[in-house]
Amino acid sequence: MSCKDIRKEGLFLDWIIESTKSEAKWKKPIIRAIEKITTLFYQAPQKERSSLYLLQLIDKYWHNIPRESFQSLTEYYLLLAKVSDYLLTTLLYNQKSPLRELGLTP
Repeated sequence: MSCKDIRKEGLFLDWIIESTKSEAKWKKPIIRAIEKITTLFYQAPQKERSSLYLLQLIDKYWHNIPRESFQSLTEYYLLLAKVSDYLLTTLLYNQKSPLRELGLTP
């Protein structure tokens, strides 16, 4: 899996954040966080890939996203919930590349 594929913002962010109408200031920081989280999750040994580990990664890298980039705290936490849900569902339960499922890999 290539992290470069995550940068194809269109499909990925439209799917996760379909109802959000704010400016795109938060898109790049979110993409960077998702890239890092996904990379570290897949680099971990299979036996360490747990929901706790994934939540710790999300917590660590979500804090790098400035809250000022969002129109409100509600929007900030709504996106956190959507991204967390998507990553937990895709990375833990499907054990498939989230990029491939979204059609972002060749």
